[in-house]
Amino acid sequence: MAINNRVFGTPIHEDVRRKLEARQGVNESLQPNDSLGNNKVAVSNYDYANRLPFVRMWTSVKMISPAEVAEKGEEILVSELENPEGAVPLYKFRKNVANKYGTTVDKTSVREVKDKNGKLEKYIINYATRDQLSFNRKIYEIGNHNYLKNYGEASPNESVFEGQTYRDEDFPNESQKNPYMKPQSGITSISSATEGAMGLIKKTTVNFIVHNFYDFDNIFSKYFLAPGAQIFVDFGFADIPNLYRPEDLIRYAEDKKNDGVEGFLYGEPEDDAASSVGFVTKNQGDVEVLQGIVTDYAATVQKDGSVNCSVTLTSKNSALLSFATDDDMIMNIKSILTRGILYLGLRAVVSSGDENDYDQDLAQLQSTPNANATSTDIETYNQNLLILARKELSGRSGPGGNAVRTGVFVENLNADNTYISWGLFEDLIINSQFGFGKNNQDIVSGKNFEVKMDSANQFTRWSKANREKQHVLMSVPEDTPAFVFPDWWGQFDDETPGSYSYQIDKLPKFSLYDEEGNLTSLKTYQNKEFSYKNDITIGRIPIREVFINVDMIVKAFESNSDVKKVLQEILNELNKESDGLFDWQMKQGKNDSEVEIIDVNYTIQTELDKTNINPDRNFVFNIQSPNSMVRDYNLEFKLPSGNIGNMYAIQGLGVGDTVFSTNPAVKNAIATGALDEESLQIIYEPDMGNHRAEQMLNEPKVDSETFNVFKQVDNLFDNNVYKAQTTEVSSIIDNFDVDTVKVAGVPIPVSVNSANLTNTVIETGDSESEPKLTAEDIMKTSNESLEAAGFKIAKTFKEYYKFKLTGEIEQQVPNLLPYSLNLTIFGISSIHVGDTFKVDYLPKSYQKSTYLQVIKVSHEIGPGGWYTALDTQFRIEPEKTNQITPDDKRNKLRLSPTAIANLPCEDKIEADAGIFSWGNDLKLADLAPYMTNLIIDYGIDWKFDFAIHFKMAKELEGELANESGYIKNSRGNFFADFPYEGKRNTALKSIDAGDWYSADGDGLGHSYYIELTNSKVWPPDFQLIPNHYYTMMVAGDKIGLLYIGDVEKGEKNEYYDNTYKFFQQYYGMNGKGLSEQVGELIEDASDTISNFFTQIFWD
Repeated sequence: MAINNRVFGTPIHEDVRRKLEARQGVNESLQPNDSLGNNKVAVSNYDYANRLPFVRMWTSVKMISPAEVAEKGEEILVSELENPEGAVPLYKFRKNVANKYGTTVDKTSVREVKDKNGKLEKYIINYATRDQLSFNRKIYEIGNHNYLKNYGEASPNESVFEGQTYRDEDFPNESQKNPYMKPQSGITSISSATEGAMGLIKKTTVNFIVHNFYDFDNIFSKYFLAPGAQIFVDFGFADIPNLYRPEDLIRYAEDKKNDGVEGFLYGEPEDDAASSVGFVTKNQGDVEVLQGIVTDYAATVQKDGSVNCSVTLTSKNSALLSFATDDDMIMNIKSILTRGILYLGLRAVVSSGDENDYDQDLAQLQSTPNANATSTDIETYNQNLLILARKELSGRSGPGGNAVRTGVFVENLNADNTYISWGLFEDLIINSQFGFGKNNQDIVSGKNFEVKMDSANQFTRWSKANREKQHVLMSVPEDTPAFVFPDWWGQFDDETPGSYSYQIDKLPKFSLYDEEGNLTSLKTYQNKEFSYKNDITIGRIPIREVFINVDMIVKAFESNSDVKKVLQEILNELNKESDGLFDWQMKQGKNDSEVEIIDVNYTIQTELDKTNINPDRNFVFNIQSPNSMVRDYNLEFKLPSGNIGNMYAIQGLGVGDTVFSTNPAVKNAIATGALDEESLQIIYEPDMGNHRAEQMLNEPKVDSETFNVFKQVDNLFDNNVYKAQTTEVSSIIDNFDVDTVKVAGVPIPVSVNSANLTNTVIETGDSESEPKLTAEDIMKTSNESLEAAGFKIAKTFKEYYKFKLTGEIEQQVPNLLPYSLNLTIFGISSIHVGDTFKVDYLPKSYQKSTYLQVIKVSHEIGPGGWYTALDTQFRIEPEKTNQITPDDKRNKLRLSPTAIANLPCEDKIEADAGIFSWGNDLKLADLAPYMTNLIIDYGIDWKFDFAIHFKMAKELEGELANESGYIKNSRGNFFADFPYEGKRNTALKSIDAGDWYSADGDGLGHSYYIELTNSKVWPPDFQLIPNHYYTMMVAGDKIGLLYIGDVEKGEKNEYYDNTYKFFQQYYGMNGKGLSEQVGELIEDASDTISNFFTQIFWD
């Protein structure tokens, strides 16, 4: 892992840390004549302050002759074509030319040549790339500390880079014409800073002066002050051993393409045994190398004829982000995402293991509709493509198998929902359509500062609850998930290919060093130090392995005008869908030309805490030490607008008070309040109480008295807050028999009738006015009762998991606090946005609970020296918020029965009282009003989709009451199916060989039925009883019900656990029956015959 390529949230790189430690040292504790031993001796501040900085700016340009381009091509006359008026098969000719000259098709180009009348005469197919053409090259430098030897005409036959010649009018030397003997150009100052929340863009401004106007006119205005010009800037301390020569960098990039410019600057020995340590790596923070494109410049002519110049360089990744999209480009991207990726994934599947295409699958797949195809042909091909994709690239609960290997996933429930892995999205869409490089392969894999998006070294948070969420949401008719996690990533086993990103080696790599800077461990997926199983334990997944919804991407492109806005909309949708699990943001990549996606909620700190790796990993700045390198130091607290009320309410909490909320603003306020462990013991006077915190912040409303509106009104009356008098009206409520009793001799009216307003027999004087309760009313009231008891009721499955995820995430995510710390130190390079460290001059509560993360890096170099400014933000350790948000509040979550009523399940289970009853189909809409206290249950390896535990809320009515609540599971389609009775019995015994099972079926906790070729097992029939608990198992549109028992009294059905476990393992088909096996034999035989005759035909 190079010094510039780190996982977001890692401590300052070990090489840079050692440099900082050397500057800071520990020699204040040494006494005269003490042995130095392993003590780090600080660099004298006096000596350090007098180290001179240097700045150099350079660019390399080359010129190619148009005649040279024309020579490297083959002509194809239009008159020689078979059908000059029809479509010209130029791809065929390009391929022939490429084969002839040993190149590839993508490196050829086509140019039309017309005659004097404008008629197309011929095509010229060029087979040489720019690298293969002869050219003139020149490197111009400003600030290389080499004074000109000649102040006049250049010496005859002066040598240039690589001995190549050039014409003076193309590439003149500086001061080549200098009749007034003016000095050479020079840099006066430089400033460089990252911009954006995560340092996405870097802008560098270089101020320099050109004394000779001839140089300004023929060199600087032409090659430096040119929009889009590519410029390098080097700066650092002048006492580094030596500064690299630009020609060495250019030659290295050409000769060692596997290392490229990145290897020359940032290479480390572990990257490649043959590579040398990079220039920046070697100098350990004493030098910085920037590259950017000119986006702004200015030139002011002085009275003496010299020109003050200023040029602003913007990191090259801005070229990708600012790329404008148009209608044609959007149509092309939409076509790629809707049909192209299906074709891509299927082609990978049919090509694997059959290079010669003996089964003709590839040939049939490639028989794509052409320009002459009818609309029917096109639609038929597209439909067949979708059917094949659903068969080969789908999964039961998310991407698995070939979907992970290809990066393309089709949802099994709804084939119209297609997903693409983020890695494939980066490579296939962002880089291939908007990146800059010699070709697509060069953009994706090149190391010469190609402009691209590359998130290969970044993780994001993974959660078991979110995995459950996606499985359930893909099984119910609610909104399609914006993203899904795959079943596995990296490499599943040693026998099968790995994931798409694994196969192209674009997954995170992490290095661990000892205190001396020696590499102790290199963790990668390739060497099996990283694995998906280990990631699941930690709670993370590589960002490139996450699958995102294609429709969401298309919508973003259709509604935005440039790539940055497109990406921002996609990230916003994903972050919103994650319910706080992750927070994806764009950030500058491992160099100025790249963009990467990072998860702000994931930091490697959390993983290192779990594994107890190097507890002193964070460098600590000693602010007040005599050897301190800190020049300026500023701590600020900036409360986000609109969050003052939340912060004030949190401040009002006392000992024993708690808060649970899904509101991000409230969660930030909680994290800020949790910074001081004694905060709940401190109350400002006059005491305003905790009433507002309980009213405003708690989710769910844990105080039933607070939630109950009638109790609130009673409190208003009882406490004389509401005072109003009316005329007396007696007996407005009928059907009460009123009597009186004497208490201490005073007659007190009492009701001797049990009726009250909760009873439907109460009349208000008119039979038409009796309360009429609908199913919706009953479910609404049931929800309100649970809410009054302190539960949060989710109206949909999606909302259920939003609250569930929030409770889980709060315990794991280190919140960013609204505290910022800005410090300016003597110049240091290779500190990146996202790096972490600590400082020692802070209040005790800060030091114990937080660490700092860099959000902006700025450099200033001028006559006063080189200084680096770090803008940082505090992160609090996640466990610190537990004192305000305890676990028991996170678990009070229930699903509303209204979500169940909308499930599209078939009505096959019957309510049937027995032999004297006809029975009726049991509809979920009829059962839902009786359900309350619903909890979702899920297992990743279960054979059915999910289960819901619930309580019967009320007495049965209507048809259910007529059938006495008896339910016949055996008339439904939810069952375990076995090819024969013996296999069924073996499965039953595998759960429990005890009394719950016997061969003849007596006393079993299940029901079963034997057909001619199959043996099926249904859940047992049972009776619905008010206030008892049940489990509903859901598999697609099929349901099965199980009786749990009277849980509140501690009574449980003795067969429940075994029956529930049995269907978790054996629901659905278990092995093939006789008819299926015969069918497969026939199908295999027909395939063999078909392939045999196909082979004869082709032979």
